[in-house]
Amino acid sequence: SPHAQFGGAAIEFRSAQAKNNAAKAMRVPMLERWLRFIGGFDAPEAPGYFEEIREDYAPRRASWQENVIENALSCYERTLAGLGEWARENGLKAAD
Repeated sequence: SPHAQFGGAAIEFRSAQAKNNAAKAMRVPMLERWLRFIGGFDAPEAPGYFEEIREDYAPRRASWQENVIENALSCYERTLAGLGEWARENGLKAAD
């Protein structure tokens, strides 16, 4: 539609594991950098590093996964409510 308005956002849910020192906080970014620029994705260490990176970004713990789903649904609900309010304030009808 030539009169359509669009807004977008990206929301990232990441591991909530606290890093109690700078070395732990920097480990995953340094592993990513090492894989990309030094060791390579085929390095013998790569499979273990990939697993460590994956576990940091998206843990397999059911509690973490359930928390992400709960927070995502809450975010979607608030976003849709906000869009509905914005539409009403601007005299627009909700799409069917």
